[in-house]
Amino acid sequence: MEKKSKTPKTKKVQFHLTGFGAFSNVTENPTTILMKEIEEMLPLDEKWNIDIKSINILEVSMTAVDKYEKDIWKDIDEA
Repeated sequence: MEKKSKTPKTKKVQFHLTGFGAFSNVTENPTTILMKEIEEMLPLDEKWNIDIKSINILEVSMTAVDKYEKDIWKDIDEA
């Protein structure tokens, strides 16, 4: 007889990872490098129970951030 696990399945924690592009005299933003390194590490081990929904490099501007925030909320609302 097969035993059923009594451990409840937990929902994965979702992340939207964001880096930023060049600005002022900074030609290579450290957050851009970090996002690229994280992307190379994927897929993450399943035991982490996380879901990377997106990895993006944004222009350093309020317009870009506002648009990105709206896109994230739209994604959350559709889920």
